[in-house]
Amino acid sequence: MPPAFAQAEFAVCRLGLQALGVGFQPQPPINSDTDPACGIARPVLLTALAQGVAVDGEPLTTCPTALRLALWLHREVAPAAAALPGSPRVERIATGPGYQCRERVGDGSAKLSEHATGAAIDVTGFGFSDGSRIDIASRDAEGSMAEAFQKAVRHGACLYFTTVLGPGSNAAHDTHLHFDSAARKGGWRICE
Repeated sequence: MPPAFAQAEFAVCRLGLQALGVGFQPQPPINSDTDPACGIARPVLLTALAQGVAVDGEPLTTCPTALRLALWLHREVAPAAAALPGSPRVERIATGPGYQCRERVGDGSAKLSEHATGAAIDVTGFGFSDGSRIDIASRDAEGSMAEAFQKAVRHGACLYFTTVLGPGSNAAHDTHLHFDSAARKGGWRICE
């Protein structure tokens, strides 16, 4: 991609983040000393998502990853929270790593993870305005509102990310939701 186009694309993405009220800080490029395939040309540090939701962990991601996460929160997570008893607002989202130079885990391949380019983020839980919290966990057939909320936000993420993994996908994802934007033939999505 020509540098001028990439810079213009980044500027448009940043405007999208600003329009949604996302707290972020552009960061210097990230390059790995150990693997030249790892890195982010134009990273952003996420501090808050739309509607002032704090981001625990302040992950480094690509701007498009941050934008997808903010749209998911606004369009899927906030309405799902409003359906919980007492209609609490989401005040915090707990995340694992955004950028992390490493191979994929849980699938037995030696391919680089989407985390290695900042195109992935892990979500470990949610904090609400009533003081309650829902952490991502295995919840099959427990029949609780926490299970309903987790399923709603997990499946809603498939509209914004090409890969959504969580409890039950494999042991490596039993305590978090993994979102990434890996490009696949024919626009194929993995929603597990």
